[in-house]
Amino acid sequence: MLFIKDKNKIKNNNKFYPMKRTKKDEPFKDNNMSAPQWFVPVKAGDAKVPAYYPTDDMIQEQKKKLRTRKGAKITALDKPAWNLEKLRKSIVPGAILIIVAGKYAGKKVVFLKQCIKSGALIVTGPFKINGVPLMRINQRYVIATSQKVDVSKVDTTGVDVKFFKKIAIKKAAFGKTVEEDFAKKQYEAKKALIVEKQKQVDESIVAEIKKVPYLKEYMASYFT
Repeated sequence: MLFIKDKNKIKNNNKFYPMKRTKKDEPFKDNNMSAPQWFVPVKAGDAKVPAYYPTDDMIQEQKKKLRTRKGAKITALDKPAWNLEKLRKSIVPGAILIIVAGKYAGKKVVFLKQCIKSGALIVTGPFKINGVPLMRINQRYVIATSQKVDVSKVDTTGVDVKFFKKIAIKKAAFGKTVEEDFAKKQYEAKKALIVEKQKQVDESIVAEIKKVPYLKEYMASYFT
């Protein structure tokens, strides 16, 4: 909005000249106008007013176009975490790692893949050779060796955050034995799934370890 001192100076070659309003100046009164005369709208230089505004149907069609996607639907578990930890260059799928802390300190494991949600390493002994099951471990607690095993044939589908989630069985209160029985059934089903997956992974990894001479004995020995 611009302040015009005189009504006669409103139009001058299609241009508006702003002037400061003082206390003595009074607004020009006109019965046909609701606002004072010194409020004069200013037109934008090169801005173009759209000829029409989109209707509701057009807006909905545009939203539908944006929602379309190609390929399979990505779930929350398939999306990698935004702060996913980067692995060291020596830690690659199939590399043999040495655990330096924890319950299995001193044992050697085979690195399978990285958990895309927590960034932890998913490793296995395999369990048939040194008793280390499928487990998660942070990369700061392992030392990478130069020895590697081919794990391209190992099926690790389903080994994610849900696979390692534990199901706790709590004692049900009086009259709630049905919930306790349901929790026990879930626990047994989860335990059977882990055992079956462990056998499947061990079968393919042990076959690759046997191809390298003395590697089976090396995996079974402790690191001192």
